[in-house]
Amino acid sequence: MSVAFVHVDLDDVWALGECYGFPVPEDERHWVYRDGLPRFVEIFREFGIKATFFVVGADAEQSLPAAMLRDLTATGHRLANHSYSHNLRLRSLEETAIREEVRRAHEAIHASTGIKPIGFRAPGYGISKTLLQVLTEQGYRYDSSLMPTPFGGVFRWLDGRLRKRYGTSSPQKAQYPMFSDCLTSLRPFHPIGEDSGGQRIALPLTEIPVAASPFLRLPTQAGVCMQLGLIYFAAIALLYRSAPNVPWVFLAHGVDLTDFSASRIPLLRESRFFSLPIAQRCDFYRRFLENVLRLREVVLVEEWVETFG
Repeated sequence: MSVAFVHVDLDDVWALGECYGFPVPEDERHWVYRDGLPRFVEIFREFGIKATFFVVGADAEQSLPAAMLRDLTATGHRLANHSYSHNLRLRSLEETAIREEVRRAHEAIHASTGIKPIGFRAPGYGISKTLLQVLTEQGYRYDSSLMPTPFGGVFRWLDGRLRKRYGTSSPQKAQYPMFSDCLTSLRPFHPIGEDSGGQRIALPLTEIPVAASPFLRLPTQAGVCMQLGLIYFAAIALLYRSAPNVPWVFLAHGVDLTDFSASRIPLLRESRFFSLPIAQRCDFYRRFLENVLRLREVVLVEEWVETFG
């Protein structure tokens, strides 16, 4: 049976504030961990699913997130690296800064949970040749930063509207894929890098493309599907059914199942997505998972990647 991987990026509210340029009250900085993460855990328990959670290193250094991450690993879920500071300009950083983002997050996750991540996703899908080389040097087995879709510009335009309406300071926003990213494979592959002598080689690292459907390369994140509805998701499922050799990386974000109805942050309380009733979002997510399980065997990417040629 064809495989699917279930991923959750645990960007918390403080990271959204830096992304969109709004202040975050101290008691809301970790709202995703306090309110949203338990919903994912409960739904995964209902479905018997083990997922991979991509963790921002700065969160792993805080007591509440660290305790919750330890609970995740105790129940069989896996942790991966999502950078230390969730810098959405990771793609354009110097090599030294990229290396520090990876290293500091790796060390923070290990120190707080005892787990050494073997997978990485860049904030904002900010893949680069430098990042892949750094990950290889640091012993990572896979990266899942590549979002090979031509619709990155649409996302940047939509986010620009949110920043203009709700932002109060200069945002840190340079995310979503470049058009050139959509020219790459939808199937996992070994990217080209350099050996110690500067010769071009296929890196041992596996790149696992994310959030782009087969054929049409439509965005497939859970949050997008919640906005566009069940008919859109049915179309996504049909595309994956027609491409059994393309692993389905079903990506959600922690905010997808976080209830912001009591938030004091206008964007989270009023914008179309974040203000969707939490019961509706949970119902969407359960229906999405039912369809994924109908078509695919859900496995842990950390186990699957060890079998990839």
